[in-house]
Amino acid sequence: MLVFIADALKRGRAEGFPLTRFVASMNWAVEDRPGVCDIVAYEARLNATLPTDDPVICTYDLAKFGAGQIVDVLRTHPLAIIGGTLVENPFFTPPDALLAEMRSRNAAFHSSDEIPVLRGALREIVSLSALSVVWRDRELSRIADDLVESLLVTVRPDLMYVRLEGVTGEAPVEATRARDQAGVLRPRPEIARALAPLLISPDADVREVPDPTGAGSVRLAIVPIGAAGNFGVLAAGFRSPDLPTETDRLLLRVAANQAAGTFETLANERLRLEVVTRRQAEQHEARLASELRALAAHDTSAREEERRRIALELHDELGQALTALKFDLGRLARGLPRDAETRRPLQGMLERVADTIRSVRRIGTQLHPPVLDTLGLSDAIDWQVKEFQARTGIRCTVSLRAGPLDLSADRATPLFRILQEALTNVAKHARATRVTVSLRRLGGNLQLRIRDNGQGFRPPDRANVRALGIVGMRERAILLSGAATITSARGRGTTVTVRIPYGRPDASERRRC
Repeated sequence: MLVFIADALKRGRAEGFPLTRFVASMNWAVEDRPGVCDIVAYEARLNATLPTDDPVICTYDLAKFGAGQIVDVLRTHPLAIIGGTLVENPFFTPPDALLAEMRSRNAAFHSSDEIPVLRGALREIVSLSALSVVWRDRELSRIADDLVESLLVTVRPDLMYVRLEGVTGEAPVEATRARDQAGVLRPRPEIARALAPLLISPDADVREVPDPTGAGSVRLAIVPIGAAGNFGVLAAGFRSPDLPTETDRLLLRVAANQAAGTFETLANERLRLEVVTRRQAEQHEARLASELRALAAHDTSAREEERRRIALELHDELGQALTALKFDLGRLARGLPRDAETRRPLQGMLERVADTIRSVRRIGTQLHPPVLDTLGLSDAIDWQVKEFQARTGIRCTVSLRAGPLDLSADRATPLFRILQEALTNVAKHARATRVTVSLRRLGGNLQLRIRDNGQGFRPPDRANVRALGIVGMRERAILLSGAATITSARGRGTTVTVRIPYGRPDASERRRC
């Protein structure tokens, strides 16, 4: 491979390319090929032979490499891509130093002394903590397979079983491996069915159980992952009566602790992502609500402007035409004989015209009361309450203690509409005999309150007509950066209180009420 890369670099320069980019998948390194004895040594030699200005990008499938291998490979690269950015690798070790360390490590591994072997295996297992970044986006089943593969490199059992749960919110998953007659490790689902009922204890122990893959028995070392096994359990089976040794059991416990720490990191990351996602969703909902309210405010403003325009046209055009018609009929009546028979039809026409004029005035006033534009909010409230009392016979009291108000039409009109909606509800539903309306300043707020002594009501459901009116009042108040509260109880009447911020209007406000 090194010869192939050197030839490719030489050929590229000969063809006029100053730089050559390699993108290499390293899965070939786990295949049984001549000359591939140690991937880490290969990477160290490769970095020593490559020109410094020719980048080589290597990618690794971590499911096929042990955690310790990955950590060592990372140390062979002078540059690393971290968070999508190419940076100098802070863990880089010069090739000569790394190769010398590996020779010393291999000598210790083949020693009869168990301490160096234990030290090397512990190093492999401790490297599991480096996998949290990789495992973050993986399915739980892949994580279980990765953990089994990492343990097989270090503990070297005859069969391996891992059950993971409570890591990513998924259902529990299982991963298994067992040696066949040829000594090859393969997935064996029957191991899970045979061992799962035996692994209910949260404590680490060793027990002899029937071999789930064939005749005889295995000595099963069981270790919980996390406190009381909250992340699952791992079990390693050994067919030799001399295994597992204390070293094997120690390695399994360390592996379980490392895995638990990694899973704790994953669980915290998942929780953080859930919080971030929920916050983003809330911000999105708030933004949508703000946009909908802005649209509603624009629609309300346009509708009020249209009402004002129609009311003005009714008054200026239809009203004046009817008034002129009434004068013409009156002048015609004065020129007719005075006998009743002759004047009766004309008198009926005059009365119908007068009724039409009153209807036009009433419709115009309902569309947009002119008093709101000419005299202001306080006088408009006083006029509306008196008109309500004359129309319904309900005794009304008005308290206007807000003083002179400097409100734009866009702020005065919604308040007036809230008053109209509240009085309409009183007339339709309350069966009240008394209504009190007050307008006053409270600190930096303007408060409008409508209170009746009617029958009251329970909090209505959303489908109720009255509920829709209440929602409308609240939305109008929100559009004014205020709030509307409705309190009611059976037999105790209803109170509608609206508070909006009150300050000096800005220069963009066109009308003052």
